[in-house]
Amino acid sequence: MTLEEAFMQIADKHPWTAMWLRLRHIIVAVPGRAWEARSSDDRCPDDVLALGCKGTSSRGRLSWVGWDFDVGHGGRSYPTTAAAILDAQRLRRRLAGQAEIRLSKSGVGVHVRYLLPDHRYSEASGPRIAKALASDLHLQADSSPLGRQAFWLWSRERKPDAFKLVVAAL
Repeated sequence: MTLEEAFMQIADKHPWTAMWLRLRHIIVAVPGRAWEARSSDDRCPDDVLALGCKGTSSRGRLSWVGWDFDVGHGGRSYPTTAAAILDAQRLRRRLAGQAEIRLSKSGVGVHVRYLLPDHRYSEASGPRIAKALASDLHLQADSSPLGRQAFWLWSRERKPDAFKLVVAAL
């Protein structure tokens, strides 16, 4: 099975992923290692633990931007999930409600994803947009994940609240 086929199966089972799935810059995790795949045609490892991607379209244009609010770990973490959600909601308000808030694959951290209204931005714009808004709103977002702009969308071993929807985009 290819990575693209794996993602299609995931989207069938977890329809929310289809909105964020991009077949460029796919990230793969297996025991002890994570990497960015060269192509969506690459074979999906039998021991895959997690799959995700960046918000870049197949044409290299930016489709979505994400923010990672770590809880209890990372360079600038929040003390609780509730505190992270409060800041995620402030960010969502700044984005006119057009952002989805979900818990991370751990079920503790918080992710915000914003689907851009148009695809005029280059891939390199993602980290700049994410970091600028985080700075402007004084969010406790670690700049390293903001720079990577890579987010997990599926995990084989799901924690109790993994990927739980907090607030849907308008």
